[in-house]
Amino acid sequence: MAESIPYAFPNANSYHLLVPFYAPVSERGSVWAVAMDERSGTIFSSALTVMFTQIFIYIWSFIVCMVVFFDGDGTLRRYVALMTIWNIDNPWHACKEMAQYAWACFWGDSSKKPNRGRDWRELSYGFTVAALALIVHLTNLAVSIYVPSLLELENMAPANADVLYFPNSPQTTQERIDQFGVRVPPVMRALGSSTIARDQILEKVTITSSPSFPATDPTPNPDFQMGWNYSLSGVDFGFQFATGLTLSIVGSCSTQYGWLSPEDSIPNVNETYRLWDGKFNLTVFADQSAISLTPVGTFTGHPDNGVQANTDGNLTFAVTIGSVHRASLNSGTDPWYLTSPRPEPNSTFPAAEHNASHWIQPSRPVLSCWEQRIWSYKDSTTVRNNEIANLTRPDLSAPLVRVLRTALARPMLVTVGIHAGDSSLLCRTTSSRGVIDASKCSIYTDMERLILASYVSTQNIFTDTTLFASGITYPNVFRFNTTTNSHEPGTADFIVRSPDVRTFSMVGIIVVSVALATLFLVRFTAARLLGWGCLGHHNVWRRMEVLNAPQLFRNLFEGTREPGRHEEYWPCDKVYPVGRDERKFDLVECVTKAETKECVGHIDKPHLKTAVGLGERNGKQEVVAGVNEV
Repeated sequence: MAESIPYAFPNANSYHLLVPFYAPVSERGSVWAVAMDERSGTIFSSALTVMFTQIFIYIWSFIVCMVVFFDGDGTLRRYVALMTIWNIDNPWHACKEMAQYAWACFWGDSSKKPNRGRDWRELSYGFTVAALALIVHLTNLAVSIYVPSLLELENMAPANADVLYFPNSPQTTQERIDQFGVRVPPVMRALGSSTIARDQILEKVTITSSPSFPATDPTPNPDFQMGWNYSLSGVDFGFQFATGLTLSIVGSCSTQYGWLSPEDSIPNVNETYRLWDGKFNLTVFADQSAISLTPVGTFTGHPDNGVQANTDGNLTFAVTIGSVHRASLNSGTDPWYLTSPRPEPNSTFPAAEHNASHWIQPSRPVLSCWEQRIWSYKDSTTVRNNEIANLTRPDLSAPLVRVLRTALARPMLVTVGIHAGDSSLLCRTTSSRGVIDASKCSIYTDMERLILASYVSTQNIFTDTTLFASGITYPNVFRFNTTTNSHEPGTADFIVRSPDVRTFSMVGIIVVSVALATLFLVRFTAARLLGWGCLGHHNVWRRMEVLNAPQLFRNLFEGTREPGRHEEYWPCDKVYPVGRDERKFDLVECVTKAETKECVGHIDKPHLKTAVGLGERNGKQEVVAGVNEV
């Protein structure tokens, strides 16, 4: 699962809720899932806990049926235990009751000589059932607490195709200007994330340098080299299907002093660099207006980047710094920020802000860089952008392939540097009124920030497609068919991540629901069959009806009727008394244990009482006398 790096989150209209989709959870594949809003997700998570609790209640009821089926030697004491657990649905309560039963059977009666053989059997029986109930109870607690969290996935939802946008590759000068502004917001988000989550991103990106940072070489032209590498998977990109796709990036930069062209430069005015031995000329200014500003980086892709991307995949570029004669509070030894004492103020170079005593020397080196991409999917590999479609077919749709090819037409580091503008260098962001502290600035920190931002920007290519402002007229990579009024197939075959949604496994939901429904139907069917099979028969199944609490309570009063006389107000074919039954439930005082106060209670079992204390039987009036059973 992709680890979340702080980034901007899409609006609610950027994704769909309550729509099944495939959630990328690992490079091995996706999980069928559904997303819902935070409030609904909280309620649903609680509902899952209730469902698990109910499942274990059903499981416990089946266990109780098996326990009741075997009544041992059929003693009254054993049936007290059977009646107790038969009428308790909660395994924890059953555990406590059966533990008390076992204790009472073995140690409870000290006044009489116990039958140790039978007592041992009842002790083991009681504690066995209690232990079984405890296991069910603890398992229920563990499952109800832990398993719902296993069914919950990373906070993600399927993208809404109606809001997707990604700027197409510019073809004209006007389009280049228009596209520049469109690509700025994603780049600034990536730079912000690279600063906030630097340590977290460095766990995924490897950066090396030679000499190791910080460098302290005081020579006039110190050399410096650094390299980086990182990998991103289909899970990082958010693909629903091509989760096993891997993009591996390896890059390197080294200082290049030989590209400065002294004959084309004018001291104190400008410096001209002939990049790649003259394939591209670049001029940085060093006049009075320029040196009043902080250093600025210029990022230049090789003129043949388009060819390189579709051949060997090795893209070359250069990073040039315009820092000559920029003011510094302190001295610096870094190749880009090597300083010397600033001359006394004069008409050409007046005093600097903050009375800065140093400035950066001219002839700063260019960074000559290259970056290699390797695309891998299943058992195939390619370094060419134009082969991504063939590599991932049919799992990665054509619209998503176009986005990748457009976004990665040149090194992402170059894209970040260009669209970041004056904010591309970390040193620039810490300056005050054009003055820097060269002792705290370096190529390493500037490039590290750009490399980390490149990682973040690459990972969030598809997240950014949901974050562009509406109403942009610049051409969109995502195409909408106006004839059929529909998007291309697979346009939104990716997910977006948001803390405002909660995502659950559909497979897990179905399994839990089916298990609960199956147990319910089995219990319901068994209860009906048991009821029909017991009617009019005296067999082992009858006890499962007799031990129900209402039936036990009815049988309690059967002893008050005359032998063979039908109970008028609570017939034996009825579970509950009929509406005309006016008898009252009362307790009676104990006679034998009254003084010791050890009695646990007695129930009064009178004959049917009327409001006037008389009953009508066989057409005769007679006084109804109460019968107290102690």
